Amino acid sequence: MDALTRILNTLKLSSTFYYRTELTAPWGMTVPAEDNVARFHIVTRGQCYLQLEGEEDGTFLSNGDLVVIPYGASHSLTDSASTPAKAVSKVLDEVNYSGEGPLVYGGDGATCCLVCEEFGFDELGTHLLLDNLPELLYVSVDNSHNT
Repeated sequence: MDALTRILNTLKLSSTFYYRTELTAPWGMTVPAEDNVARFHIVTRGQCYLQLEGEEDGTFLSNGDLVVIPYGASHSLTDSASTPAKAVSKVLDEVNYSGEGPLVYGGDGATCCLVCEEFGFDELGTHLLLDNLPELLYVSVDNSHNT
C-alpha cells in the first residue's frame, strides 16, 4: 500500500462534494468554515482571487493554479480583490443550482472556470502529516522561477 493510500485510509474519508463553475465578472462567493473537511479549487480558465477569513493577504490565482484548504477554513473567491462576496448558499439559491452541470453565475465580464471539491472525513481520522499542514497550500503553474 502506498503512502497516500495509507494517509487517506487513516483519515476515514466519509464524503465528497464536487462541482464545476463558469463565473463571469463581477462575481464573488464566500464558503463557510466546516469542520472535518478539506477543500480544493483548481482554476481551469481565467483568474480569480482567494481570501482566507481572518488573513490580511489573499492569493491571486490564474489558469492551472491549485489551492488546498486542508482544514475547511472559511474563504472567499472573487473575480478581484475589491469585489464583494455573497454566501455560496445564497448564490446557489439565486441561480437555482440543482447540482447538475456547472454552476453558472456572475455578470457579463471576464470568465473564470473552477473545479471545486470538498472531502469530508471522520472526526477521529487524523494523520501527523496532515495535522502539520498550513491553512492554505498554493501550487502555481508559473514556472518563471525555473531558468
